[in-house]
Amino acid sequence: MVAVPQQRRPIELGRAQIRFVQLKPEKLFGFQQTLYHDVSLKGSDCEKTMLDCLERFDLCGGVAEVARTISALIGETDPATLLDYLPRMDNQALEQRLGLILERLSTVQEIEGDLIAGILPGKWVSTSIPWIRTSRRLAYWMAAGASARKWTSWENSSGRSQLASSAIGPTKGASRI
Repeated sequence: MVAVPQQRRPIELGRAQIRFVQLKPEKLFGFQQTLYHDVSLKGSDCEKTMLDCLERFDLCGGVAEVARTISALIGETDPATLLDYLPRMDNQALEQRLGLILERLSTVQEIEGDLIAGILPGKWVSTSIPWIRTSRRLAYWMAAGASARKWTSWENSSGRSQLASSAIGPTKGASRI
């Protein structure tokens, strides 16, 4: 896929199809130059790619695939750059998704504390929702509209996080504790 400011039709290049995804001009940032067979190409850096995939996870294999990718790449990213890019993306749902994934990953792998703390600082909700038995931050992300079923399926399929599904709400066949 190629990010472009104006809509374009897909093109065929050999057996591959190149899809163009339209982005607002203010979301076209975070590029780096790469040399490929003596040709200079411009591509997005790791942090921007991560945010783009999380914003349009429907184009990247779904939430579970994006979460696995974040888990693999989080050690290579610069937290300051990631936190700098978040407000520029101007998408609160994106911040909530990233926060939820990082909160979950922090239980099974090392995540820099400043990174999680830097996402949506100071925005909390009451943890009076009966099925939330985890952190206040997770309560905020779940109450803000994250789908419990999607996150439960990611946790169960990824093999990385085996937190109880009751921690994020009842699912089919699960009972409330």
